[in-house]
Amino acid sequence: TGAYELRTINGSQNGQGFRMPMSGEVKEISIQFDCTTHTGNADVVVQLYKNGVAVSGRTVTVTVTGTGDFGGVSTTFTGESFAQGDRLGLWINHSVTGITTANHAAILRVVDTN
Repeated sequence: TGAYELRTINGSQNGQGFRMPMSGEVKEISIQFDCTTHTGNADVVVQLYKNGVAVSGRTVTVTVTGTGDFGGVSTTFTGESFAQGDRLGLWINHSVTGITTANHAAILRVVDTN
Protein backbone atom coordinates (compact mmCIF):
# COMPACT_ATOMS: atom_id res chain seq x y z
CA THR A 1 0.00 0.00 0.00
CA GLY A 2 3.04 2.30 0.07
CA ALA A 3 4.17 4.51 -2.77
CA TYR A 4 7.00 3.31 -4.98
CA GLU A 5 9.07 5.51 -7.23
CA LEU A 6 8.95 4.81 -10.95
CA ARG A 7 12.56 5.32 -11.94
CA THR A 8 14.16 6.52 -15.13
CA ILE A 9 16.11 4.01 -17.17
CA ASN A 10 19.27 5.49 -15.62
CA GLY A 11 18.12 4.99 -12.01
CA SER A 12 16.30 7.00 -9.41
CA GLN A 13 18.04 10.35 -10.05
CA ASN A 14 18.60 10.77 -6.29
CA GLY A 15 14.96 9.94 -5.57
CA GLN A 16 13.78 13.24 -7.04
CA GLY A 17 12.87 12.26 -10.59
CA PHE A 18 14.30 13.29 -13.95
CA ARG A 19 15.90 16.76 -14.20
CA MET A 20 14.15 18.64 -17.02
CA PRO A 21 16.44 20.26 -19.62
CA MET A 22 13.89 23.00 -20.45
CA SER A 23 10.81 24.67 -18.98
CA GLY A 24 7.33 23.53 -19.97
CA GLU A 25 4.05 22.01 -18.84
CA VAL A 26 3.03 18.43 -18.07
CA LYS A 27 -0.30 17.83 -19.82
CA GLU A 28 -0.90 14.08 -19.51
CA ILE A 29 0.16 10.94 -17.62
CA SER A 30 -0.09 7.49 -19.24
CA ILE A 31 0.60 4.17 -17.51
CA GLN A 32 0.91 0.55 -18.56
CA PHE A 33 1.78 -2.39 -16.29
CA ASP A 34 1.30 -6.10 -15.62
CA CYS A 35 -0.83 -7.14 -12.65
CA THR A 36 0.68 -10.40 -11.35
CA THR A 37 -1.28 -10.83 -8.08
CA HIS A 38 -4.86 -9.76 -7.43
CA THR A 39 -7.29 -10.31 -4.53
CA GLY A 40 -10.32 -8.22 -5.44
CA ASN A 41 -11.06 -4.87 -7.05
CA ALA A 42 -8.31 -2.39 -6.31
CA ASP A 43 -7.00 0.91 -7.59
CA VAL A 44 -3.51 1.73 -8.78
CA VAL A 45 -2.86 5.48 -8.55
CA VAL A 46 0.03 7.15 -10.37
CA GLN A 47 0.94 10.56 -8.91
CA LEU A 48 3.06 13.30 -10.50
CA TYR A 49 5.87 14.58 -8.28
CA LYS A 50 7.76 17.82 -8.88
CA ASN A 51 11.01 18.42 -6.99
CA GLY A 52 10.15 15.60 -4.58
CA VAL A 53 6.64 16.88 -3.71
CA ALA A 54 3.29 15.40 -4.84
CA VAL A 55 1.38 17.69 -7.20
CA SER A 56 -2.29 17.81 -6.18
CA GLY A 57 -4.80 16.76 -8.84
CA ARG A 58 -2.16 15.36 -11.18
CA THR A 59 -2.90 11.63 -11.02
CA VAL A 60 -4.13 8.75 -13.15
CA THR A 61 -6.17 6.01 -11.46
CA VAL A 62 -6.59 2.48 -12.82
CA THR A 63 -9.22 0.12 -11.36
CA VAL A 64 -7.68 -3.35 -11.48
CA THR A 65 -10.19 -6.21 -11.61
CA GLY A 66 -7.89 -9.16 -12.29
CA THR A 67 -4.44 -10.22 -13.41
CA GLY A 68 -3.07 -9.33 -16.81
CA ASP A 69 -1.76 -6.39 -18.77
CA PHE A 70 -3.22 -2.94 -18.17
CA GLY A 71 -2.27 -0.45 -20.84
CA GLY A 72 -3.24 2.77 -22.49
CA VAL A 73 -4.67 4.30 -19.32
CA SER A 74 -4.23 8.08 -19.54
CA THR A 75 -5.35 11.24 -17.81
CA THR A 76 -5.15 14.68 -19.43
CA PHE A 77 -5.32 17.79 -17.23
CA THR A 78 -4.66 21.51 -17.16
CA GLY A 79 -0.92 21.95 -17.57
CA GLU A 80 1.39 21.70 -14.56
CA SER A 81 4.21 24.18 -15.16
CA PHE A 82 7.84 23.36 -14.42
CA ALA A 83 11.07 25.30 -14.82
CA GLN A 84 14.32 24.24 -16.44
CA GLY A 85 16.19 22.16 -13.86
CA ASP A 86 13.05 21.06 -11.96
CA ARG A 87 12.83 17.32 -11.31
CA LEU A 88 9.75 15.39 -12.45
CA GLY A 89 8.88 11.87 -11.35
CA LEU A 90 5.97 9.49 -10.98
CA TRP A 91 4.99 7.40 -7.98
CA ILE A 92 2.69 4.37 -8.01
CA ASN A 93 0.46 3.51 -5.07
CA HIS A 94 -1.59 0.32 -4.64
CA SER A 95 -4.85 0.75 -2.71
CA VAL A 96 -4.65 -2.73 -1.14
CA THR A 97 -1.89 -5.10 -0.05
CA GLY A 98 -3.26 -7.96 -2.19
CA ILE A 99 -2.20 -6.48 -5.52
CA THR A 100 1.23 -6.78 -7.14
CA THR A 101 2.27 -5.05 -10.35
CA ALA A 102 5.39 -5.40 -12.46
CA ASN A 103 6.88 -4.22 -15.76
CA HIS A 104 5.73 -0.62 -15.40
CA ALA A 105 5.93 1.84 -18.29
CA ALA A 106 4.82 5.44 -17.83
CA ILE A 107 4.81 8.49 -20.08
CA LEU A 108 4.57 12.17 -19.22
CA ARG A 109 3.33 14.29 -22.12
CA VAL A 110 5.22 17.56 -21.89
CA VAL A 111 4.66 20.80 -23.83
CA ASP A 112 7.74 23.02 -24.27
CA THR A 113 6.84 26.60 -23.27
CA ASN A 114 10.11 28.21 -24.46
